[in-house]
Amino acid sequence: MLHATKSDSAQYAVEKVLKEADPTPESRALVERAIKSLTRVLHDIMDTLPAIQGIKSAEGSEIIALIAGEALKHDPLTSKRALLKLRGQVAFRQQVEDSGGVYTTQQVAQLLDTTPGAVRKRLERGRLLGIPFGENTSFPVWQFDDNGIVKHFADIMKLVNTSSSLGKFYFFLTYDEDLGQTSIDALKDNDLKKFEIVKILATQFNQQIAR
Repeated sequence: MLHATKSDSAQYAVEKVLKEADPTPESRALVERAIKSLTRVLHDIMDTLPAIQGIKSAEGSEIIALIAGEALKHDPLTSKRALLKLRGQVAFRQQVEDSGGVYTTQQVAQLLDTTPGAVRKRLERGRLLGIPFGENTSFPVWQFDDNGIVKHFADIMKLVNTSSSLGKFYFFLTYDEDLGQTSIDALKDNDLKKFEIVKILATQFNQQIAR
């Protein structure tokens, strides 16, 4: 567990800043209560942090989301809808990591031997799949191979029957019984028959139509 001395030190450091800023008594009281609550929550869940799914690969605000989700499990004032939304975001992050992770815009530019601006143009034209992580856009690794972008990936991107980047993410990673694999794996096989099946799946995505 987090030692009390560490908690006290963290609280002292923040309170020192507050004193120097000299806020109004009302604001100071509110912030101090918030600091104490945060310190208590961190103290209570510190032992469980390493076991929280996805925390090892998370960064920045995602770490906060993971910790918040754990802490809010026991908060009677938190709505179930808000908690479910937060858990959904965390689960999606974990699925992204499990599927191979993501590249940054700069990394994609280096991979394709082009510029970040050109990468953004491909994204705008629907030739690449980008997913939002905070204020940044990340690119799932699985849409690339040793030759750059997976062959026919851009063609299928245009056909997938959804405007949602998350929907397209799930389309490419959804297992299909006829293919015996996911759509992205089928494209990587570079098999014309499989490509035709993926085209049909893309146009029928989100529709209740049987092939």
